Amino acid sequence: MTALTVIILAKDEARHITRAIASVQEIATEVVVVDSGSTDDTVTLAKAAGARVLHNPWTNYATQFNWALDQIKSNSGWVLRLDADEIVTTELRAEIQSGLPDVAGITIGRSMCFMGQPIRHGGLFPIRVLRLFRNGMGRCETRWMDEHIIVDGQLAAFSGQIIDDNRNSLDWWTTKHNGYASREVVDILNKEFGFLPQDKLAANATGKQAAIKRWVKDKLYARLPLGARAGVYFLYRYVLRGGFLDGSQARAFHVLQAFWYRYLVDAKLAEVRSYMAKEFVDPVTAIARVLNLNVSTPSLRFSTQANRMKISVVTAVMNGRDTLPAMLESLRIQSHGQIEHIVQDGGSTDGTLAYLQSDGLAQMQLQTRADTGIYDAINHGISRATGDVIGLLNSDDRLAGPDVLAAVADALRDPEIDGVYGDLQYVSRDDATRVIRNWKAGAYEAAKLRRGWMPPHPTLYLRRSVFERAGVYDTSFRISGDYDGMLRYLTTGQVNLAYLPQVMVQMKMGGVSNRTFAHMIRKSREDYRAIKRHNVGGIGTLVAKNISKLGQFRAGL
Repeated sequence: MTALTVIILAKDEARHITRAIASVQEIATEVVVVDSGSTDDTVTLAKAAGARVLHNPWTNYATQFNWALDQIKSNSGWVLRLDADEIVTTELRAEIQSGLPDVAGITIGRSMCFMGQPIRHGGLFPIRVLRLFRNGMGRCETRWMDEHIIVDGQLAAFSGQIIDDNRNSLDWWTTKHNGYASREVVDILNKEFGFLPQDKLAANATGKQAAIKRWVKDKLYARLPLGARAGVYFLYRYVLRGGFLDGSQARAFHVLQAFWYRYLVDAKLAEVRSYMAKEFVDPVTAIARVLNLNVSTPSLRFSTQANRMKISVVTAVMNGRDTLPAMLESLRIQSHGQIEHIVQDGGSTDGTLAYLQSDGLAQMQLQTRADTGIYDAINHGISRATGDVIGLLNSDDRLAGPDVLAAVADALRDPEIDGVYGDLQYVSRDDATRVIRNWKAGAYEAAKLRRGWMPPHPTLYLRRSVFERAGVYDTSFRISGDYDGMLRYLTTGQVNLAYLPQVMVQMKMGGVSNRTFAHMIRKSREDYRAIKRHNVGGIGTLVAKNISKLGQFRAGL
């Protein structure tokens, strides 16, 4: 008999636990139930059924399951992940008893009953899931919702199934899915802001079907308008995939899971984003206050060495009184300890100077003087900076979270790195919770420059030595001096950049480059001039640069 450890996570599962354990008794060497504080007879019943019961406080499924794996490291053979309300079918038991192949993991089918009725239509079941894997070769991916097992090695497939047949009430189901919706919001925001570690789901690590579904969800569904996409998905499931052909209880499942649940996720997501904008807090804080979930993680600690690095943030401003509070607050809450704020004012007349003098950072260095344009003001600010690293923050932009500058400093501990950049979000000028354009920059490759690629300039932080050896911005450019400067740094300057896969800055739509049609024409001309000047292409590069922006736009609620 192949050694097999079955792991079941449980809390208040007295109605199901005996049934689940009974379904694997013929094939399991050991059944391990990890209880997270049951107040019913779950623990007593599990022990009576022959299981070993462990106790661990609940954070999320992935954390709990990986903790369980750590407790059985010495066990030989295989692991089967089974939920307390699931059972293993006779067919699957027979396949396991007949011997397991020489692979790292095995995908199996999973079907579902809702309120006692099987769900046969709607394009959902049976779904293939990776539940069976060699001990030591698999872990649960680090997500708060929709987590999968990831293995290191080849996969095989069994035809037998696991049946999800929860016998609790509808009230229990809606309460549970209310919690699921909050956890899914965590994953969505984490994908945008990168405040938690993330695993990348690959077909060869968890199964092709799971990887495809994740791709569709992240690349297609996520781009649809919030709220409306729930209706689109429901029509797909209920009409196009025949969900209406199911029995009455199963039809209720399609309505609740495909529409109500998906709309609830979007409503909660909008609520958290709104709180972030109104209270100007980071996603982790907003999630804690709005959803009552603690998602803080030790992974956000940064080294003492990095915290000693001085970062100069240069802000060029002209009549920016209305947008200064949000920008200043985003600097004030930074966890990084060494920040210098260089403010270069061009002669504001709207109260900007008075506000800065009364509410500016203690580390602020303010200067007001006439300038010949934005790049002249930026250059003067850079010349006054004394930090090891210099970045720019416009008066109507804001850092996306409290650890942005800490992440910059941490990345620049590597002496081979000259600068860092990350992702940028464009938000509505009237509603900072509405993300209109999501610029995911990706890693730098020299060949990308000919395809119009550039790092998002507001996220770029460079060592001061880069400006000293490669120069500052060319003031003959009125709009595209940043593009010209970045091309210079990346070509003749040979700057080595590191990419931080997180949203670093939120920028309001409606900048000078697209304020009027005349500005757009001038920007295109200046972009082309920079392209030719640095020998990175021609008109095709300019066209590609503009076309690449289309995929960044997204619909908001």
